[in-house]
Amino acid sequence: MRRTLPSATLPPMLSTCAARRKQTRYAAYEMSDGSVMGDKANLALTEAVVDNGWVPPDPKGHFDMLPVVLETDDGEIRMFDVPPECAR
Repeated sequence: MRRTLPSATLPPMLSTCAARRKQTRYAAYEMSDGSVMGDKANLALTEAVVDNGWVPPDPKGHFDMLPVVLETDDGEIRMFDVPPECAR
């Protein structure tokens, strides 16, 4: 099921680069030959965030950072891209 993701600012609890580093996950993509590029442990997560509107970079790479994903108490899903300066 696709959900519409609202535009929002990053919540204060995740406003520092240090906090975001703890949440860092790298994407995984299933290739046409059945192999996986990226972090295999995150294949299902990658598919889920794509289903919810995240667009992977083009071209896809081995170390594409997934967005931080939050689900609110009412079930709304929000995704926030990690700024490049925090991706080190």
